[in-house]
Amino acid sequence: MPPITITVQGVDKFLTGLNPNKAKGPDEISPRLPKELHTEIAPILTIILQRSLGTGIVSKDWKHAIITPAFKKGSK
Repeated sequence: MPPITITVQGVDKFLTGLNPNKAKGPDEISPRLPKELHTEIAPILTIILQRSLGTGIVSKDWKHAIITPAFKKGSK
């Protein structure tokens, strides 16, 4: 498996693709904020994500997620 690299361009592309009309997440941050500040925060997020990937250490907050399936078709 090739090594995974996280680039500033990739993070920037992800941030610019956020829908600002979506609801806030559990962190209470609107998607509008990172979308508008993408050029300023993309390099910082790249460092954080690359370092986390390289060391294998993940923040406790990132390990806990509330995932709820949204059934759209078929039987539940």
